[in-house]
Amino acid sequence: MGTDNFLVCLGIFTILLVTLPPTLQGPISNKDNAGFSTSLESFANKFSTQLAKSSKGQNIIYSPFSIQTCVAMASLGAEGETAAEMNRGLSLNANNDEITAKNFRSILSTYEDSKILKIANKMYIMKDFEVQDKFNELLTQNFFTSAENIDFNQSTKAAQTINSWVESKTNNLIKNLVSDKAFNEKTRLVLLNAIYFKGEWEHAFPESGTSQQPFYISEKTSVEVPMMSQRGTFRYADLPQIEAAVLEMPYKDSDLSMLIFLPNAINGLGSLRQKLQTVSLHEIMDQLYSSKVIVNMPKFKTEYEMELTEILKKVWYSYWIAQK
Repeated sequence: MGTDNFLVCLGIFTILLVTLPPTLQGPISNKDNAGFSTSLESFANKFSTQLAKSSKGQNIIYSPFSIQTCVAMASLGAEGETAAEMNRGLSLNANNDEITAKNFRSILSTYEDSKILKIANKMYIMKDFEVQDKFNELLTQNFFTSAENIDFNQSTKAAQTINSWVESKTNNLIKNLVSDKAFNEKTRLVLLNAIYFKGEWEHAFPESGTSQQPFYISEKTSVEVPMMSQRGTFRYADLPQIEAAVLEMPYKDSDLSMLIFLPNAINGLGSLRQKLQTVSLHEIMDQLYSSKVIVNMPKFKTEYEMELTEILKKVWYSYWIAQK
């Protein structure tokens, strides 16, 4: 078998922290299992499309699972058409709250004791407000949290309480998640999901393999960056249907991995995003095969922040249009 070259050379990129569900445990049918897996990916695709449109020229890093988990917790407390619309927007097809909650529990429990992946959920409600016992039970048993009262009028104290909780659930690795400016006397509910991930590559890049190389930020423009390099055996495929090469890089002592998509064209990221709407990650994973690969990947550090209200509105609207 020959050696394929895999050069990550895009200047504008998207990182999706996507969790593909493990085999679901408990009284959940195979149909529900498959449906939930599809719903996670469907929401990720719709959300990614809208986020990319609103973040042109920016590097994007986000977790669709975090967003879906937060909104799903709220949907479990809704009723009637409100609940139905929220579930449709989330691409959740379960016909009752208990199945939806147990599906989320399956993923959250899988990584509950993980040393490299921490997921924390929490719901805070304004003092003197209450939630129904059944709703709180769903949160406790399936999202490993419960609704807790807090006085948002005391915004500084509220922020300190929330940030302290997040730190305690992430081994003090995530600090200052929220600001006191986010709360006031009108605040009634805060939903939180924090994901912290710190993994080591199963096949680490050697320090001696890093050198200055061009990194393309457009078809004709490049900048010099520290480019890591290694030669090894990875799961890989060149997929004509999405006009891109795909590489899986596993993490040490874990079932987690990074899936990297490299468009054939330097300016092909937008086209790739569109093509990924028509093929599932499971299908892509099934086409990967072990191959000797030369991997060149830039060192990078990125931060991303986005107010999601308008993005979520557009996701819901795109679903409504699709049903017309």
